[in-house]
Amino acid sequence: MTDDCEAEKKAIGTCFPEAVAQLCTFHVLQATRRWLWDGQHAIPHDDRPQLLQQLKRLMYAHSVEQLLNECAEVTRSDVVMRHPGFASYLGHLLDRKNAWAFCFRHDLPVRGNTTNNYCEA
Repeated sequence: MTDDCEAEKKAIGTCFPEAVAQLCTFHVLQATRRWLWDGQHAIPHDDRPQLLQQLKRLMYAHSVEQLLNECAEVTRSDVVMRHPGFASYLGHLLDRKNAWAFCFRHDLPVRGNTTNNYCEA
């Protein structure tokens, strides 16, 4: 489980080619929060928490079916549709949903950990 650092992912992939790479929940949410609060994206303050909540709906889906249903709702939600830049950002995240969505972690030995904060400590 990594924080999306390319060098770290490459090193782990080289040393452990059979490993299933997962992204740290905390770091995915933190990166999204930073994107939303970055002034160049011009996301109004009132919409930021709502957009972050939309990602959380996807992240915490318990099944692939629920994830797909949530994805359809989230991408059509008013708040996401008002911000095409965020819709694009979310689209790029969804391309890698296998690495961060909870429904893809059921069969992995993560022992309830969804972050790499313990490893970093």
